[in-house]
Amino acid sequence: MAAARTAGIRRLVYISGAGAAPDAPRHWFRAKWRAEEAIRGSGIVYTIFRPSWIYGPGDRSLNRFLGFTRWLPFVPQIGNGRQILAPVFVDDMGALVGDALVTPAAANATLEVGGPETLTMDAVIREALLISHKRRPIIHAPVVLMKLLTRPLTLLPSPPMTPAAIDFVVQSAPVDTGPLTAALPRHLTPLAEGLASYLAPHPRSR
Repeated sequence: MAAARTAGIRRLVYISGAGAAPDAPRHWFRAKWRAEEAIRGSGIVYTIFRPSWIYGPGDRSLNRFLGFTRWLPFVPQIGNGRQILAPVFVDDMGALVGDALVTPAAANATLEVGGPETLTMDAVIREALLISHKRRPIIHAPVVLMKLLTRPLTLLPSPPMTPAAIDFVVQSAPVDTGPLTAALPRHLTPLAEGLASYLAPHPRSR
């Protein structure tokens, strides 16, 4: 923030996360809170967004689970799949950032962001499977077991999964989008529509 002030930055948008708090149980949300506090105390006009869960082409969360369908007859799911999410399409997140830069109501605001639906993780995966025309059961694995299995992976330079990442995957991320709607009214993409834009099989050319 000191560098931003020196450079003459007049407006800043920060993508934080739902659950950021000084006493959050997970260190990454405490770190996001500290970043928010640095921004709020900088004197620069800001908008802080706290998205529930961003999805889209190339994401490393939902697409990771769907990637298993290429070589497994099921989709492995860590935990019971009942964690609550409000998935927001990446295009909508980008549009909201653009809106915030030109909307006075978004100045010096901290806004939680979610899509138009609040769903369980299992419901999100089932919708993605339906859109991509794949039929796979969801098989749940206990969190404790998966943490034990992924602990050795932390020795790798770039582990595909870690016990800490499992904590992130299984947590709920509910949001209150009332202040967002009031400050930045915009039609947000339903999950099925967002998924269809990049997961739906393309019709064969004739």
